[in-house]
Amino acid sequence: MSVVSQVKPRKGRIPEFIFLVIALGIGLLAYILAYAGHNNNELPPSLIAMAIGLALLVFASHVIIRHFAPYADPVFFPIALLLNSLGIVLIYRISLDKTNVSVEKQFFFSAVGIIFMTLIVVFIRDHRMLRRFSWTSLIIGFFLLIMPLIPFVGAEINGARIWV
Repeated sequence: MSVVSQVKPRKGRIPEFIFLVIALGIGLLAYILAYAGHNNNELPPSLIAMAIGLALLVFASHVIIRHFAPYADPVFFPIALLLNSLGIVLIYRISLDKTNVSVEKQFFFSAVGIIFMTLIVVFIRDHRMLRRFSWTSLIIGFFLLIMPLIPFVGAEINGARIWV
């Protein structure tokens, strides 16, 4: 019998679901307010499709995490979702006047991140197995960190270097 199967499931999955609803609602409301403030109180054209798609993805991930990792902390996923969605909205709001930024593309990358997170929970049953790759992760992270110093990878704009 594995160590993971001996751990009792955590309680708090109903509050996790409620926190996910709140986090998703705050993120979408912030996007609506940022869009409406710039476009004369109009709603974003793809709001309903984006909201339904994100809600289905988030709640499907919640069910999968609840099934495959019942011992997982019920607070991390809602907090990560809230911080991610507010970060996307802030980037969207800052760049409204400068460039033509597609928030749908940013939400798509967030959706890809949620899918990867869910796949990792499904396929890596015991997270302690990842300890074997600590030095490999350190080397890869360091390489990614210094990659913008390579002349053809990093970009310098107005004296500032674009980092990973």
